[in-house]
Amino acid sequence: MKYASVAIALIVLAALAACSVEFNDDTGISSFAVRVSDGPTGTVSDSQAFPNEPLRFVLQIRALDQAGNFLSSYNGKVAFRIDPVGRLAAGQPSRLEIENGKADDVEVFVEVCHGAVAIWVEDAGGLEQEGSYAAGSSQVLYFADPTIAQVQRTDNFESSGLFGDFVEIRAADRNVVVTNVRRDGFYCQDLDEPEGAYAGMYVYTHNRPDVETGVRLTALRGQVDEFFGFTELGFPDYLTAGSGDEVEPAVITSSRVGGDDAMEQLESSLVRIENVTVCPVNEQYYAYDQWPVSFDGLAGCEDTTGTILIAETQVFDTIDPPALAGEIFTRITGTLRYHYLADPSWMLIPRRAADFE
Repeated sequence: MKYASVAIALIVLAALAACSVEFNDDTGISSFAVRVSDGPTGTVSDSQAFPNEPLRFVLQIRALDQAGNFLSSYNGKVAFRIDPVGRLAAGQPSRLEIENGKADDVEVFVEVCHGAVAIWVEDAGGLEQEGSYAAGSSQVLYFADPTIAQVQRTDNFESSGLFGDFVEIRAADRNVVVTNVRRDGFYCQDLDEPEGAYAGMYVYTHNRPDVETGVRLTALRGQVDEFFGFTELGFPDYLTAGSGDEVEPAVITSSRVGGDDAMEQLESSLVRIENVTVCPVNEQYYAYDQWPVSFDGLAGCEDTTGTILIAETQVFDTIDPPALAGEIFTRITGTLRYHYLADPSWMLIPRRAADFE
């Protein structure tokens, strides 16, 4: 055993020697020193608010050689990026020409930053010169976590400004309540959001989650994804504690149902429609368990801009859509969902049979 141990040790030493790296005397670009000379940096204990508008930072950039010394001979192009989450603001140039190894008073505008981030520069090269990919970052910039509404609010009703980001949702000091539990996730809503706009979120858990309607979420995080234009929080982690306040459904009127931007404000929120007529079912019901109701009687069934789909109701034995054509429901309550391939694209997901009146 002693000889075997010695042999193993020799093999490990040989492998380490083979993997060792010898630095040469190359005095070319190795990295960049980047300093924020102006802009809201924040601290761990006092982070900046989540930016609803683009933020301006002023940078000082210095090229460095392998010894960490200023490299005045560097001339090239650097590319900007924000890591790990954040974006360059619209219209912000993504590259900058550096001469004589330095650049001062460089304005960079960024947006949708959250958590701890940094502004990076990288030797990107150009048509005349290949980039070395040497890089450097600013000091850490600290931002608050976004609320549900800050994730959901967008100029494009089929996407989120934080699409693709892994996000820690601000929930510990908010009244975020589960409103509807489904077979593959749950809907939740931030009741502290003024006027209730953009306050809902669907949390996609793949399997039926271990939560109940009415519980309060004290922590929530996951990746912001889009499913056919519907914003979801995927690969989630969450914590619950007790019950939250009762959620009052927002009423969707006939004038609102035809406007995607107005409907987007209520995506994933608990809503109610009133005095709607059940339209004859079509292939969508038999294929996807989706059936339309009209705000303008049976005559309105021909115009999908005045209709909304009711979905996921085959679990309710008392609801038989094919037999209900022409009947009027005084109220139907549920959570609002979007799917751009459906016709119409907006649909209501009831929680239980009692949501039909």
